[in-house]
Amino acid sequence: MSEARDLCECEMHGAQRETFVCAHIPPRIDHGVDCGFVCYPGPDDDGLTDAWCFDCEVFLNANGGEWTDEVKVPDGLSILCAQCYLRARKIADEHSRLRVN
Repeated sequence: MSEARDLCECEMHGAQRETFVCAHIPPRIDHGVDCGFVCYPGPDDDGLTDAWCFDCEVFLNANGGEWTDEVKVPDGLSILCAQCYLRARKIADEHSRLRVN
């Protein structure tokens, strides 16, 4: 069973489940530009887990390899609707820059 998620209002897709990504991913989606996409496998089949770019992955690995209260995503998080998230993930996959840890 999928975990309950809050909804967000997307200008393009309307009310959707919200996801959290590093602030570097959203500005590139509309241009089809990939900055890498790293996420964990989800607890269910929707694949909507927190995600971050390759630069944030380098930062994470240089600081212990785990997001904590002390090791936060550089430049913060952004909310994406589920459809925008899947689009960003697909763009990265098409450029062979999707990494599911």
